[in-house]
Amino acid sequence: MTGADVCPLVADLDVAMLKTAFEIERYSLGFYSKLISCVRDGRTAAVLRGLVSDAKKHMETLADEVERFSKELEVSSIKPLEEYLRFGNEPGFSIPDNVCLTLEGEIKALGKGIEIEKRTMKMYSKELKRARDPRLKATLESLLGRVRNHIRQLEESIHWLRLEGNWYGYIPLLEG
Repeated sequence: MTGADVCPLVADLDVAMLKTAFEIERYSLGFYSKLISCVRDGRTAAVLRGLVSDAKKHMETLADEVERFSKELEVSSIKPLEEYLRFGNEPGFSIPDNVCLTLEGEIKALGKGIEIEKRTMKMYSKELKRARDPRLKATLESLLGRVRNHIRQLEESIHWLRLEGNWYGYIPLLEG
């Protein structure tokens, strides 16, 4: 059973949600890619590279799901859900080009990443409750688990940045 078998309006909403998730992943990909070049901490950069890789994989998964629905529905005219696409343009927040962020700037940027991931998690949770298509539900459950992991990784990165590098086992107070 595909979403198109359930009801055309429900299937249209499923496709709209998938397209929305794709756009969020596209934004995340750009955000994390740009952030990699601005962070000084190597571990933070490694976490961000993992998030970029995951965003690419998520986009493939979401595109595959839209393609599956397109076999039974005309999906080209279905638009993303705008309510979930308002992010990134808040006043006072920008990632500079080719300039390393301060420690405080890195923490703020990672916090923005957490906001994006939480917004995505909220959408996936809401749509998981609404979805009827078993394969779509499985995809959303998988993506939801990955987003939770992203939040954990970003929170850990902020924690370690606040310790200003003590994660490497270097504790200045123990020196001579």
